[in-house]
Amino acid sequence: MLQTSQKVLSKPVSMNAVLSYRNERVMRRYMKDNHVSEEVAEMVFVEMLKFLYLCGVISTPCSPPSKEIDEMWHCFILHTIDYHKFCWENFGRFLHHDPTETPYIGNRKEMVEVAESAFGALDPHLWRHVVGEALEACSSNCSGDNYCSESCNGGGCTNKVFDETALLIQ
Repeated sequence: MLQTSQKVLSKPVSMNAVLSYRNERVMRRYMKDNHVSEEVAEMVFVEMLKFLYLCGVISTPCSPPSKEIDEMWHCFILHTIDYHKFCWENFGRFLHHDPTETPYIGNRKEMVEVAESAFGALDPHLWRHVVGEALEACSSNCSGDNYCSESCNGGGCTNKVFDETALLIQ
């Protein structure tokens, strides 16, 4: 779950500035840690930027839409100087990562509405825990990780092993 240091945006958020940001060191770390190609790392990085943009424009806590996006965020946070600079330059504040012991479902519908308005259709694999049937199943049946995965009990929400092929087919 994300908590911000302020509820009110201290500066306007530029979607283009956020989505044009790249950090090769973060992507290389993700590739190494997750054994994926550069192409997959780039796709996940862009989706993580979309998620961070949402966190910058929604005033309530946000929960990562998939384990892959959460893992990329973790890689970014490990590069503390880069992450700090990115947050302050783009949002005028630091976007904190505050893990929870149970899934945060609260604003996932709001996240989807804002995301689809800003970006169009969302990648069904990388946003699987906030779109479609999985959202409904997770909302009532999850206990476990923050991104609704391992402990979901039923209907459409499963812990899928990261499948690079599935991402490349999109």
